[in-house]
Amino acid sequence: MIQEGLVTSKLEPLGEASVVSLAIDTDAYFIGVKEAVNTLANIKGMKGAYVTSTRPARAITNKLLLDGVSLDNIFFIDSITYSVGGGTGGSDNVVFVESPAMLETLILKMAWFNRRFKDSKRFILLDSVNTLAVYNEANMLSEFIHILVNKLRIEEVFTVILTVGDNIPDQVDSMLRLVCDETINLRKGGV
Repeated sequence: MIQEGLVTSKLEPLGEASVVSLAIDTDAYFIGVKEAVNTLANIKGMKGAYVTSTRPARAITNKLLLDGVSLDNIFFIDSITYSVGGGTGGSDNVVFVESPAMLETLILKMAWFNRRFKDSKRFILLDSVNTLAVYNEANMLSEFIHILVNKLRIEEVFTVILTVGDNIPDQVDSMLRLVCDETINLRKGGV
């Protein structure tokens, strides 16, 4: 388990258009998510898009609100709820993508978010590469990461790409190391 405040201490000093690969252990998932969202949205004052393929947006929002994290500046792009048969209505700050396999649609939804808030400091949190690797071939996912990161870099969007545990294809891991400005490895033995 990572200690409280570690993710914040790593993200807070980074520039507004940084691209970060954040690697955490499975048992630190919610601590990592909570601190990343709180640091970027509430401490740095950015508007953010949280792209989730790991857990439904409703589960993430409930947990974050329970932990006292303000979600006023957060917009969710949920690619898991619809694919597992969940309801897709009820919130102004959530859009749904049919499946984590629809990488092009994820890029389009992120582009929509960036256009909508183009006059604000923005961030995108991608949760998680591991889940996307379950639904997509490694070469497709690597291409997606390459295109996405460079597009967000041009648009000066702070980007956090979350990896949970160590089950990530080598090709995808290599692409993350190539395109990210920072690799923050908070896995056991990586700090």
